[in-house]
Amino acid sequence: SSTDGHRFGLVDFGLAVDAAAWRQGSWQKQTIGGDCRYWPCSAWLIFSHGAAELMSRPSLKVEYETRLDFHALGLTGLHLFADLCCGVLQAGVQDDPLMMKLLAFRAAWEHYWSHALRLWHAVLRAFQGHGHVSDLQTECVSAGIHEVVQQNLRHLLATVQELSDACAHSSLNVGGVSHMLDVLLKMVSDGDAVGDISWKQVQSLLWDGLKNGSP
Repeated sequence: SSTDGHRFGLVDFGLAVDAAAWRQGSWQKQTIGGDCRYWPCSAWLIFSHGAAELMSRPSLKVEYETRLDFHALGLTGLHLFADLCCGVLQAGVQDDPLMMKLLAFRAAWEHYWSHALRLWHAVLRAFQGHGHVSDLQTECVSAGIHEVVQQNLRHLLATVQELSDACAHSSLNVGGVSHMLDVLLKMVSDGDAVGDISWKQVQSLLWDGLKNGSP
């Protein structure tokens, strides 16, 4: 579909499973799947170390059982926002405080995404037979990949929070941007202090923004 010259589509991020059974532990007997560019820290931990290691990490276990779809869709939202803000960055005043926060977010996103792409290419090649998956898993353990991803996500989310705060206190009419970023912050997980969230809550938060005049 397209609107205002922008093209967009909706994609699926992985494999359909029984949600209730998944949260009760059926994931321990299933092979990891989906697009690893959108994997959270917990998915990288189970890919490299296995289910037993994930079981010993309570926060990451909860993330893997309850937050995979939220995380993937939240990252997609940040990806879309990062791409759409390119025109603003080109036209804006670079030393403006709000613009500096936007530049910091864009740089953090580029850093996160370039690393995610490198991992994606490595995983794709391994599963296509250009190497052994077990060798890649060993490399991920040696490199502490789940920790690297976690660090990248923490840095990214910190810049999103700073940008949201700057938008909320700006004299410009960008309060809606702040609200949208706050919703995405609730969806994307860095594997630490995972909180409860539901699709009804996400829908309600977005609806509240629309009622208050957010774009």
